[in-house]
Amino acid sequence: MAEIMFYPKRWKQLIYLLLCVAFVGIGVTILIKDGDPIAWACIAFFGLGVGVFGVQLFPGAAYLTLTQEGFEMCSLFKKHFTPWKDVEAFGLGELGIRKMVLIKFAAHVRSMPVARELSAFVTNGWDGGLPDNYGLDYSELVALMNRYLAESRLQS
Repeated sequence: MAEIMFYPKRWKQLIYLLLCVAFVGIGVTILIKDGDPIAWACIAFFGLGVGVFGVQLFPGAAYLTLTQEGFEMCSLFKKHFTPWKDVEAFGLGELGIRKMVLIKFAAHVRSMPVARELSAFVTNGWDGGLPDNYGLDYSELVALMNRYLAESRLQS
């Protein structure tokens, strides 16, 4: 199968960025008007969000690439490659009210045991998930990734 690259929708990142900017502004207003120390927490937390969502808007900061060998996720310019042999399945699930593409790793994968246990607890047994749907319908992305996974098993 051909290599395919997907990017998160920029408008989503922009909305999150604008919300964070608004909350930083609210924190500054409260700090100036009332001197309330809780305003510092608001400014710090949402200021961090401004940085994160601002960086995510840069080209190449976030993407998902599917190849014959595996898939690569990139977030905040940090890349992580997972070979298909390390994946058992992909599924569709929810974390709270948010839909997610979930990952079940193969039995031989032992990396990040604490994070995987936490993920399994909150997602009914799944080991992890993708941070975004990269502009596709969630079920469409799950089906596509499972097709790549199945194709990789036919190749080996």
